[in-house]
Amino acid sequence: MVKYIIILNLLLLSAATGQNTIWIDSVQSPPRQTVQFSVKVENSLPFVAFQFDVELPNVLTYITGSAQLTSRANGHQLAVTLLDQSTIRIVCYSLTLNPFSGNTGTILTFNAATSAKPGTFNLSFIDPILGDSSENNILTNSRSGQYLLLAPDIKLDVDSLDFGSIPLLQSSVRTITITNQGNQPLSMTDLNSTHPEIYFEDTSQIVIPASGFINRVARFQPLVKGNKSGTLRITSDDPDDTLKIVHTSAHAYAVNEVRIGSTFGRSGYETILKVRINNMEPFTAFEFTLALPSVVKFIPGSPQLTTRKVDHLISADTITGNRLRIIAFSPTNSIFSDIDGDIAELTFQVEGAGGIYPIPISNALIGDSTVSNILSASYGGTVEIASPKIHFDSSIINFGNVSIFDTALASIQISNIGSDSLKINSITGGDSTFWIESIFPLYLPPSSSTQLLFLFHNKEKGIYSKRFTLLHNDVTTNPSYIDLAATVFIPNRLHVISASGEQNTVIPISFGIANDEEFVGFQFDVALPPSIIFQTGTVQLSLRAQDHSVSASILSNGDIRILAFSLTQAAFLDDSGEVVRFNVNLPTDTGIYPVELKNIIIGNTANQNIASGFDNGTLEVKINTSVDEMTDLPSNFALTQNYPNPFNPSTIINYQLPIDNWVTLKIYNVLGVEIATLVNEDKKMGRYEAVFDGSSASGGLTSGVYYYRLIAGDYVSTKKFVLLK
Repeated sequence: MVKYIIILNLLLLSAATGQNTIWIDSVQSPPRQTVQFSVKVENSLPFVAFQFDVELPNVLTYITGSAQLTSRANGHQLAVTLLDQSTIRIVCYSLTLNPFSGNTGTILTFNAATSAKPGTFNLSFIDPILGDSSENNILTNSRSGQYLLLAPDIKLDVDSLDFGSIPLLQSSVRTITITNQGNQPLSMTDLNSTHPEIYFEDTSQIVIPASGFINRVARFQPLVKGNKSGTLRITSDDPDDTLKIVHTSAHAYAVNEVRIGSTFGRSGYETILKVRINNMEPFTAFEFTLALPSVVKFIPGSPQLTTRKVDHLISADTITGNRLRIIAFSPTNSIFSDIDGDIAELTFQVEGAGGIYPIPISNALIGDSTVSNILSASYGGTVEIASPKIHFDSSIINFGNVSIFDTALASIQISNIGSDSLKINSITGGDSTFWIESIFPLYLPPSSSTQLLFLFHNKEKGIYSKRFTLLHNDVTTNPSYIDLAATVFIPNRLHVISASGEQNTVIPISFGIANDEEFVGFQFDVALPPSIIFQTGTVQLSLRAQDHSVSASILSNGDIRILAFSLTQAAFLDDSGEVVRFNVNLPTDTGIYPVELKNIIIGNTANQNIASGFDNGTLEVKINTSVDEMTDLPSNFALTQNYPNPFNPSTIINYQLPIDNWVTLKIYNVLGVEIATLVNEDKKMGRYEAVFDGSSASGGLTSGVYYYRLIAGDYVSTKKFVLLK
């Protein structure tokens, strides 16, 4: 026998012809049963022996001695060995090499005991062999079997529930999910609890289908305060877990609360803060500490108990850090009446910026007749302060340079961005130099504003400053300040005396000084357009000069520097008018040209520059009308610059034609859009003038740059001009 087993173990897999298959039939059963498995062979070739290992799932336990050969055996020997808890080895052979009868059917049965865990499980072959009489393995195929255990299987999503801390007369719920993980319906037969205050809301029996679930609500409804514990119990027909237990815990307490109220007050006034106690249990005393914000001041002697008192007394003391300690008690240990409502009132003075301020509570206690603290919770309060808030758009006013003859004005806007009316009681600090024209006291409701008008005047030049002080009821910024400054000057002003002349002529350009102080000399630079030529040697002083000398020089940048002085420090005469002039050559192009002043000095006897300002001027170049147009016909086409330029509202445009021609003269904006047509006709040779009125073109033009274009035969010319309103 041993020899044959060794031979079977050494059989080589051969390329047998035909089909030779071994398999295990599938079986199903309820839990905790004995089931029989059949091993079958379908063979096209005779076989005399077989061997295989079977790995059993953990829900099956092989019953020793249960393996039996069927009638297909023919004197064969059977050996069964348990290799481990889950694997059995089966060997069958014939010492006389007799083949098994038939070509299909069961060759072996064995029994196993089942557990209660439902599911589908495989019975797998390991190294199966079918041996023929020549010791060849003729097996071509093998199939594992399956076992289906039919049973429900209960599962809970929790094994414990904590309901937390719940006040009496209230309740808390938790949900338990009960799932059937099995393949058969699960019947729940009983739901109960070991604690009367913790229970299932629904204890009805129910059947949960395979792979289904239900939810059951557990409620904690405390009747007596204290810690609670117990179990919720669920009984079902789960074969291996008939009783499920959920451990429960909870805490119940009586509601005895101190609540500090919320109050509203105007800054600078008193407000009352109320204290409330709601209680489920009788109490004889209470105490607590309030942390007061800096804007709140306790008024000593103000605490009062409400009508809930019997013979109770109350006291209050301010301790360090602006904290208020309140104590109330009964000399006879009497109980406060009622179970809810205000218990005390406290009076405070509020003063500060508007807003809502917290009033935290600490060290709270509610005492019963046994001197036990029955407090369950305490809640702080708030104080809301309505307060004005002053706001300046600026707290600095600089009047800048102010003439001795002028009175300067400036204003600032004062707003109330707070929640209460702003009262400006007064503004002090004014004098004959700086002053304000407003009537005080001045009231501003919330979200309103007003303008304060400040004035300045002084007849003496110099630098002046002043601080005004505003007294008001915004305690956070009272007093407020407004700083004013100004610089006084005496008017001494240089200016260009604008002039005009015809094309290609020489004209004088004059400069004047309007002065309120004596001056003995001056110096300034003049910037002329490049086409206007300064004539050297033509500078001369006016009759306002006495023994003064004057000189002119051309600087590297082309500017002309004029210098006038007196060796005797003699003053120029009068207080206004021309002081100096020089000649210039005007260009061919007509138009208005700027004359700019730079680096002005007007000197007094102390060698101080007393110049307070200057004014630039212009030179206007006009068409030369002295030539007889009939005897001086043009020899070429020309379009001249308009004049005046800039213009408002009209200007003159000149052009000339050396021959007869069809002429168009049109106006365009900067986008090239045609604005107006001034000329569109046949013209004889000669000189012409066209007038353009910007107020009538296309409904009136806005300020800006425009262009005019002349087309005469092949001649085209475009120039730019400016409308300035």
